[in-house]
Amino acid sequence: MDMLMHERISANALEILSDSGIVYSLKFREVLRAASNYPDIFGLADSIPSPKHEIADVQWRDYMMIPHAGRKICFGELFNSLSLRKTGPDIVVFWLENLCHEFTAGNETRAAKFAGCLSHLIGDTGQAAHLMDERLLQDIFPQKNACYLTHRTLEAITAEIPHEKYVPRILGFSPHELEWRLLEELVILNRREKKELPILFAAIENKDLTKQRKSAAKTARHCAELFADVLFTVRSILNGSISVSEDSVVALHSLNPVEMFCDSYFNYSIMIDRISGKDIYSPMSLDLGNGPESGIAMLVRLTPGITDEREAYAEYSLPPGIFASFSAKVGLCRNIHNQGGAIFQIYTDGKCIFETPALTADSAPFTISCSIQNAKNLRLRVIDARGKNQKTALFFYPIWINPVLKRVEI
Repeated sequence: MDMLMHERISANALEILSDSGIVYSLKFREVLRAASNYPDIFGLADSIPSPKHEIADVQWRDYMMIPHAGRKICFGELFNSLSLRKTGPDIVVFWLENLCHEFTAGNETRAAKFAGCLSHLIGDTGQAAHLMDERLLQDIFPQKNACYLTHRTLEAITAEIPHEKYVPRILGFSPHELEWRLLEELVILNRREKKELPILFAAIENKDLTKQRKSAAKTARHCAELFADVLFTVRSILNGSISVSEDSVVALHSLNPVEMFCDSYFNYSIMIDRISGKDIYSPMSLDLGNGPESGIAMLVRLTPGITDEREAYAEYSLPPGIFASFSAKVGLCRNIHNQGGAIFQIYTDGKCIFETPALTADSAPFTISCSIQNAKNLRLRVIDARGKNQKTALFFYPIWINPVLKRVEI
């Protein structure tokens, strides 16, 4: 992302917070603006030493050297936006821990620098040049009317970020939960912004600067909103101003699975809030008999003739000790042809902790509630009720309605 856009993201986030009555000092804003480009300025400084780094900020190592696998690695060497769950956790934890520490200690300048680094991380995660392997982009979007370096061309698109009303979210009730949730939000951001790629490449081919800038501004705005969420959450946690009336649950289907599998008819992935209907323009709502509801739909493996277990699943990463329980209503989706039955299972850290009886289209909705307090992973799994070695494929549509994680009571 262009350095100007990083500065605009951090500034736009502060505008969002200002609308909510949270105003930072001029000093904080100025340091934040400069620090929003620290990862570009110092990101590879450890492997490419230069006197200019010491001149720019003699303490740059305090911000850029990330503890990882028993040693400290410069941010640019560690971070890969295409592998967020592998390379992101240590960065997120290091910068958030230090941001909270410096705010608590009253070190406004150092807090602003760590905040700027986080703003940059969010920007690079959502920016078009960092969303996909460039070799794949070359195949998907061949250069016809132009010849250019993909990464640099995408990064060079700049735009003013619109000032729109946005209410910052609380991303966690504790620093530990915030660390987990920010990584989840980065994964969501990275996946969501991929839909801008066709728009951008078409606009580049057609020399349409207006569409290029509109797309870039949209992504930058999403980045600014997430950064505003982070600052708002940190401030709320440190000030003890998170209200007990805040929602004590997190909707599981608002998160992105670490791993998932469904049949190819479902594009190998779960579906959220709807499934394909009679035609591609008429999706069907999830319904357990009470009308449309929100949740997750799965489709077990339908490959003809297989003899292993027919299953579908979605697995999520959890922060141990934050959530006490998982709950959902389950069953087969109504108003669609169900040829078989399903068994719903809950796994934590590889162990099955709950299993429903076989449920058919005639079964009443089944309520699941189970403890997950110390789990690191949660897997929702559905299997064919007929058991293993069933060579005949049957269609049925298992759904999880209102799947939620309930926080531990403080």
